Amino acid sequence: MRKLVVLVILLVIFGCPKNISQPQKSSQDEIENYYPLKMGYSWSYMLTQGDSNQIIKTEVVQINGNEIKINTNNNIFYYIRTEEGIMKKLANYYILRKPIQKGISWEFKSSGFSGKVLIVDILSECKVRDSTYKNCLMTEETLQGQNILLKTYYAEGVGPVLIEEYTITTGRPQLTTRAELLGYSFAQIEQN
Repeated sequence: MRKLVVLVILLVIFGCPKNISQPQKSSQDEIENYYPLKMGYSWSYMLTQGDSNQIIKTEVVQINGNEIKINTNNNIFYYIRTEEGIMKKLANYYILRKPIQKGISWEFKSSGFSGKVLIVDILSECKVRDSTYKNCLMTEETLQGQNILLKTYYAEGVGPVLIEEYTITTGRPQLTTRAELLGYSFAQIEQN
């Protein structure tokens, strides 16, 4: 069960407010700004489950057209970049999708479960551990077939900075897993 929970968190990690005073960007550029997926980009997280802590590293290891291959602690995940946004290839649903606006949601059906993604808020800043990030986007993914709620905070120019997984039973959702950004590296690598 614990491995399943870690796997779900890893899936989320791989998985946009408009600034009127700046030139208008395309929706895809705006989405990419909240989850920059380029060759060689990497993020390190502190994963907490109960009393257990583990450092995990996520890295973009290959880009083939619109398909993005990500390695997280030797687990491989694939994402697809489309005109609509960024989607999980295996689960076949968007984690970020245009338009990026507070209150926008979309539903999905995937193998064995269905759900909904909601852009809950666009924040001027969010705090994770000892760091403060500007221009953050908060999303919630409700996975109904698995009774899971995932909250993800994306920081502009950085990517996911906080992911929380909640188990939905009777009453309030219970926090089961938390992944907090420790650091990131955007040393872009040319792909041969």
